[in-house]
Amino acid sequence: MKLRKINILPLIFLLAMTMAEAQTSKPTGFEDMAETMKIMTNQDLYFAGDKVWFGMKLLKNHHNYKYSKLSYVEIYDPENTIIHREMLLLDDKEMAYGDFILPDNLEPGEYKIFAYSQWMTNFPSYRIPQKSILVTQLGQDHELKEGQLYYTTKGGDMAELTVFHTFETPLVIEVEELDGTGKLVLEEIAPFEMKDTKVIFETPKRLKFGKQTITIQPEKVNFDPSRFSLSMIEKNTQATYLVTHTDLMVIDTLKKADFLENKLALKRENYTQYPEFQISIFDKDDKLLGHQHFNLEGQNNLQVNVSRSVATGNKSSAVIKDEDAQFGHAFAWVKRPELPEVEKLAQVINGPQWHLAERKQDLKQNYLLSRKEIEQNANPEKQKDYLPLLHYNPLKTSLKSLRPDLFTSSSGVNLPMIEDYEDFEIKRRVFHEHFEYDTRVSVPVSPYRVDFSYLVPDYEGYRDMETFLKEIVPQVRIRADKDGNTEIRMFNPNMDKVHFKNLPLLMIDLHRVDDPDFLLNYDYAQIERVEVIFLRNTIDETNLGSKAENGVLALFTKQNDYKIKHNPDASKYILRELEVSRIPAGNVPHLEANSNVALSKPQSWNPSIRLTRGRSRINFQSLEEPGKLQVEAYFFNNANWGRKFNQVNVN
Repeated sequence: MKLRKINILPLIFLLAMTMAEAQTSKPTGFEDMAETMKIMTNQDLYFAGDKVWFGMKLLKNHHNYKYSKLSYVEIYDPENTIIHREMLLLDDKEMAYGDFILPDNLEPGEYKIFAYSQWMTNFPSYRIPQKSILVTQLGQDHELKEGQLYYTTKGGDMAELTVFHTFETPLVIEVEELDGTGKLVLEEIAPFEMKDTKVIFETPKRLKFGKQTITIQPEKVNFDPSRFSLSMIEKNTQATYLVTHTDLMVIDTLKKADFLENKLALKRENYTQYPEFQISIFDKDDKLLGHQHFNLEGQNNLQVNVSRSVATGNKSSAVIKDEDAQFGHAFAWVKRPELPEVEKLAQVINGPQWHLAERKQDLKQNYLLSRKEIEQNANPEKQKDYLPLLHYNPLKTSLKSLRPDLFTSSSGVNLPMIEDYEDFEIKRRVFHEHFEYDTRVSVPVSPYRVDFSYLVPDYEGYRDMETFLKEIVPQVRIRADKDGNTEIRMFNPNMDKVHFKNLPLLMIDLHRVDDPDFLLNYDYAQIERVEVIFLRNTIDETNLGSKAENGVLALFTKQNDYKIKHNPDASKYILRELEVSRIPAGNVPHLEANSNVALSKPQSWNPSIRLTRGRSRINFQSLEEPGKLQVEAYFFNNANWGRKFNQVNVN
């Protein structure tokens, strides 16, 4: 019997590929459930009374469960008192965006914005995303507090000390070893300027400035971005291994034994896709010894190409590109650039690698500690907000009561002297108020898909809502019942014959209206659009349950002011405790409205940009304000983000 020869190499290759795929696709307990948020605001500095325009993006590293659908946003003053809180429904891109007004009696200082999901609050060590903004009073002198000193380690071949302070006048800083040797005097360090001291920061230092003496500790590891390598600063450290990671996933695990002469080269391609990464350092007993952040923002192939010059009142456009095609969509706005001093201060107070000299570093909020807590949790599925329109458990308490560790005491922060900027802002406000300069208003957006949307301004010659519905909206009929009461009936497409028997859910600005006559007689000039939902699949997708089983007829006002004008009972709000997603006028059909408020708004913004093969062209509405403006774009994919900006001159 003749044996056939079998080539087993293809079988071995196939088996190896199968095993490799099984290994790479196997999720870990934490990484399968982790999520975080990126917070964006149109400015870093606001005046009391301004409107804050913001966006939030849920970043996640999982696909196998219905991730959080709700987001919470809270803002706290320098005394850690909450001044605003709302709950927002995430859209189909896991984003929420909107605005809120800062009260005009706020004290100057640093204000913190927290954005989170209910799931993030379940574990004591989970990092809650936050961003600091600066608020000041317009045209009023305020008492300056004693300044603050910040420090960080400048990455490079040698770890160097970098300082930054907010004292009113230039500062003299003395740097010395703990035994009093090696004293160096740094003179005339200007406020709001990052100063590289050239001091090698590999041992503890004592800083003397003003009337204070502070001891600061160096980091355990130094990162050299030019060589993309790590060096172990503490020669006799008890570290056994290091874990490099983001808030969502582990990048690499490095053993101390892998360091040659205390140095270790990283694989650059594993890190450059992230705007930042972190290192957690552990001893042989898995005890956390240190936790560091490193910023890589700018080391990507993102582009924002704009016309360098545009005339006032003209529209403009930008092409945003991701050469590696890693990102699926983007968020962009046109805004006034920040003052350099403000930009640097915001960079320091929001940079996790910067430390306040008077405050000890806190190791509690750490990825791997959170990971242990989550993996030990019996059923984290119960602690997500994942079907908010059917059933959900909204948080009844603030973040401060859930996570008091986030609210450490602070003496506040001084702001840079901005007289010229304030003078410009005052003149600008006077101009707007005197000439009733046109601004755009935000409009509410349906958190569900609709079958038809009718824009009232597109139809001329109608005097009231009843006539408009009779002539323009064929899906509804207006009738009188046997008692002579008005009824609005909706077409039922599931019957063989044409029947208008369904009584739809009636809404104005997402508030239920029980009286059809009230809806029909509503001020026609104030209505922006009419939306109709009558197909069965679309009704089911709304998740509104039995309330919408006969269809929906919804009116939306131009100013989103139905609630303000008519003060309906809270139970009438169809989404109850949810604030619906809002997108700025300009991305949906809109009308202009005279207003002298919200001058801090971006001139144009678009939070719903889809990238096709890593590219998209976006159009901006007319740019009314002359000067040098900044086009800023954020790029997003499943678990990562990047930022790029460019400048346009408006003449």
